[in-house]
Amino acid sequence: VLGLEPAPGRSGAVGAAGVVAGGEEIHAATVIIAAGCFSGQIPGMAQFAPTSPCRGQMIALQFDVPEGSPVLRSQKSYIVPREKGRVVAGSRLENAGYAKQITPEGMSKILNGATEIIPALGDAPILEKWAGLRPDTPDHLPVIGATSAKGLWIATGHYRNGILLAPGTASAIAGLILRGKSPINIEHFSPERFAQSSASAPSPNAHHDANAR
Repeated sequence: VLGLEPAPGRSGAVGAAGVVAGGEEIHAATVIIAAGCFSGQIPGMAQFAPTSPCRGQMIALQFDVPEGSPVLRSQKSYIVPREKGRVVAGSRLENAGYAKQITPEGMSKILNGATEIIPALGDAPILEKWAGLRPDTPDHLPVIGATSAKGLWIATGHYRNGILLAPGTASAIAGLILRGKSPINIEHFSPERFAQSSASAPSPNAHHDANAR
């Protein structure tokens, strides 16, 4: 992020003036950090968005379910119907750093959980397997809003709910930047909650507790 470090011979408040991306300087009066679990890795951002990765694994199976079938859940797994006879099963919560890869153990646990819900999935062809990194935070809440650095905004830390919360996050950030007010209450998600106090480390059961919530 450009502008966060005072220029030589200058002091006082600093603000975002753009970004460096792919070696190119892109100047802008407003900068929004929305880099998922990598947000906290950007120099100067950890004080506002101390994100960490939580790996999830998924598997897609060829299986026909009736049209309009709901998402099925258990304590061990969930199954999401898709189009053209495809269902997606997941997911795992793993502290594996930035290792974005599938594992035999992860796949086995997902399939075991899925077949407990629908036993016939045990014979379903596997179409695809993949892993992703969720952006977690010390308190498992998103980080959305302005920072103390002028022109610097954060939108990250959505953990398992990025797709669900993306429209609301976009509306909140756009409202704040364009009109000075968010249409939804994001008070508890302020980046300043981390800058103002030392963030405590997640408990050993942090991901389990977050999942339960």
